[in-house]
Formats: sequence, structure tokens, C-alpha cells
Amino acid sequence: MQVGVDATTCGGLTKDVSESHEWTVVKIDGKYYHCDLTFQLNERATLRYFGMDDKQREIEGDWDMQYNNFGDTNDIWYKDLKLEDKRFEPLWTITSYKIDRENNKLCCYDSYECTGDLICEIPLGQ
Repeated sequence: MQVGVDATTCGGLTKDVSESHEWTVVKIDGKYYHCDLTFQLNERATLRYFGMDDKQREIEGDWDMQYNNFGDTNDIWYKDLKLEDKRFEPLWTITSYKIDRENNKLCCYDSYECTGDLICEIPLGQ
């Protein structure tokens, strides 16, 4: 929120009800996405948990999506706010990234050293 991105929390339970977790939902260009900054700390070189849709969020943790609660209010649930845009899907499988400041883009790779195959390039805002 400090950089002008609308964000709120989202909490949920695993399908076997053995775990609960809270992550972030952000609004970018009018669409909502899951971002899991807690799990992202375990894999700092990747952007695996950024910009996920509901389907990917469910895969990444075996979450029971019907119990997702947005903003901890018990007013907005999974059925009320579907996150279906796949704009950031290329980021879910990258191994590493670097910022190309000269060309103002994010370069995503399939190796930890940013020397393997370039998977995608994403233009950064001005």
C-alpha cells in the first residue's frame, strides 16, 4: 500500500484443515491477484508466489478456496471475488530474475544465476 497498490489480507485453510495461512491480495490495473510474501521469503530469487490466480493459489498449498476470507471481515469470501487473470503466470515457474534498468524491464530465467534460458521479459512502469 505504501507504493500505491491496493492490498488486503486473505486467510484460508488447507483442504485437510491441518494448516491455516494468511497472504495478500493486490489490485493491479483493476484486477485482483494473490501474492504470498511469507512463502516468497523462502524462495527469494523467484517470483513464484506473485500474481497468482485462484487456481494457482489452490495448487500452491492445497488450500480449500471456499473458505478464503478477504480482509478478515467475514464479509467477502472466495465466491464473492474470483481471481482469474493469468497475466503473471510466466513468473510462477521462473527460477531467478534481474532488473534491466537500462531497458526498464524485468528479465526472468530458468537458472539461479540468471544465465540460463530467458523465459520472459516484462516491461516495468515508467
